[in-house]
Amino acid sequence: MYCNVGQAGTVETGPGALRCELGAVDAVETPQVERTFVLRNSSKEPVVIERVQSSCGCTSALVGPANASGKPMAQTIQPGAEIPLKVALSVTHLNPGFTNKFVWVYVKGDVRPSATID
Repeated sequence: MYCNVGQAGTVETGPGALRCELGAVDAVETPQVERTFVLRNSSKEPVVIERVQSSCGCTSALVGPANASGKPMAQTIQPGAEIPLKVALSVTHLNPGFTNKFVWVYVKGDVRPSATID
């Protein structure tokens, strides 16, 4: 799985790993920060994204549309195809200063994350 985004402050830190530097964020002016990343299937077989997990409750992530119950559906990505991953970070309740938050993308058949966004 390959993840990339053409936004300032984003660097690839390894295969399937991406770091997004937000800089200083004023929680009053910007209570929530949103970024959309692109996940690309760099394998030769279709992959199924089974779940996306965030490191805490202040971070949420969504791949594709939700089903009727409001839960995200598993998404199949064909070889070479791309799909957006929308990540939102609520900064209102975070303590001032430096913080790290993570989002992990898991595909069917792999117990380790296929993509990590820091």
